[in-house]
Amino acid sequence: MGEHRGWGVLSLLPALFLLRFFLGQFVIAERMMQRRRELAADRLGAAVASPAELAAALTRLSSLHYVRRALRRAVQGRRLDAGQSHNLSAFFAYWAGDYFASNDAAKILKEIGAARLPHPVDTHPALRDRLAALGLEADAAWLAVPETSASALIAGVDAIEIRLSRDEAAFFSQVGNMPLRGR
Repeated sequence: MGEHRGWGVLSLLPALFLLRFFLGQFVIAERMMQRRRELAADRLGAAVASPAELAAALTRLSSLHYVRRALRRAVQGRRLDAGQSHNLSAFFAYWAGDYFASNDAAKILKEIGAARLPHPVDTHPALRDRLAALGLEADAAWLAVPETSASALIAGVDAIEIRLSRDEAAFFSQVGNMPLRGR
């Protein structure tokens, strides 16, 4: 009786291979559709604003992800003092401005151009692909940190940022991923 069970599993192998093949093809087709939708959304955004404004926003978003990873590496293994962790957004903006001012913009643009922004279930197209679809190339001016943050449009943003920074510091202190102190 045990011998027959092995043959039954063996007979399922062609079906399993076909299932794997079709799932693989489905994933490829689904990703192509996602890319088309992303690029169509970019074209619509460029029509609403302008290609250069959208490209600047996409470059800044990509660069912020890049700088966030660099900041995490920089503070890994050391504690931020209470002044630095009091308002992490303000500290991040200061650090990002300093980072871009002291590093080669062309190198940063090349690295962020190839990177894909993470998403819980997929990735966005690389920045260079999104800019190429708009007919543009990366511009170092787009890395500049604006004088006025968009968060200035939110009433009471400083109090919100301080509360969130305090909560984040407490969370990471408990978890131990990135030891932060702050009140």
